[in-house]
Amino acid sequence: MASTLVHLLILFGGFGQLWSFSPRYTSYNTAQGRHKSQLGADSSAGEESGIISVSIQRRFPDATPEQAKDAWMDYHWKKGGGLPIFIVSSDESPKERTILPTLMKEQLLDDEVEENQEDQSHVGEISYKVTDAGPLFPGIIPGTHSANVTFEYTNQATVMNWDVSFETTKFYTLYEAVTQWTVGTAATTVQECLTLPRRLNVKAVIDGDIDPFLARKECLEFVWASGGGLPLIPPIPFGDILEEGGGSARRNLLRIPPLITESIVDTATTEKQTSFEYRLNRPGLTTFPFLLHTHIGHVSFTSTATGLAIDWEVEIRPYQIAKPIVEKLVE
Repeated sequence: MASTLVHLLILFGGFGQLWSFSPRYTSYNTAQGRHKSQLGADSSAGEESGIISVSIQRRFPDATPEQAKDAWMDYHWKKGGGLPIFIVSSDESPKERTILPTLMKEQLLDDEVEENQEDQSHVGEISYKVTDAGPLFPGIIPGTHSANVTFEYTNQATVMNWDVSFETTKFYTLYEAVTQWTVGTAATTVQECLTLPRRLNVKAVIDGDIDPFLARKECLEFVWASGGGLPLIPPIPFGDILEEGGGSARRNLLRIPPLITESIVDTATTEKQTSFEYRLNRPGLTTFPFLLHTHIGHVSFTSTATGLAIDWEVEIRPYQIAKPIVEKLVE
């Protein structure tokens, strides 16, 4: 078990910055985070025991404490924080989750934002605990795990402090390394999700008197429902049939590979313009090589004096290590 966890740690923690930024995108610098650990172990009779305490800090210059707290909930608690895991939860018990494949269970305790009376700023705080460490983490003493995440606006940025502590009777060094990596990776994911999105915009004009309603219909049928001529397996449509399409376009798609689901989230129609907006649902490590936190696209068709103007805009928040390759794939 220990060797397996070490291999996972090396595999997923050894990635670096592999590519340079694509010049077609506006790039934004994210603040560098720092982490520290305070450990004390008793290595006797070959066993490592003690209390593990890990602290991770990240800085968000473009977000308020409320936005940072919401991002933590959306991208870590609900989606796994960029880790190679799956999250199982239910609408009936949104404060409880099970992490696969480790079968670890966690419970959310507090989730609030309070106003600082001294400077009128806001401070967000989230607390949670592990209720069951699961079969892959023997030695963790039940009831000793506690975690607290605070979001405070200071020096023109929101600072997140993420503190985790628990006691173990064995595998001290391994659990310390795993905790540093998992919490550090999840904190970086929240940081990346709060950066301004990177934007790709493509414009074109088709000569002639073309009805924008017909253009959107053909786009939904050919590009959305049939794959747009890409050298990939045609997508699998499911969900409601779109009235704006020609009959085969449905609200949702499953693309294989790489197991991406997409949804039409909005459509709009005026006398001279039609449009639709779509998004990738729950992108992440399972949608490799599309390593994204968010992906939203907006396509509009506008009737002009010279023809039909098409405006296709995509906003993405890619994983830091995959920005250039993701941008090329989107292009």
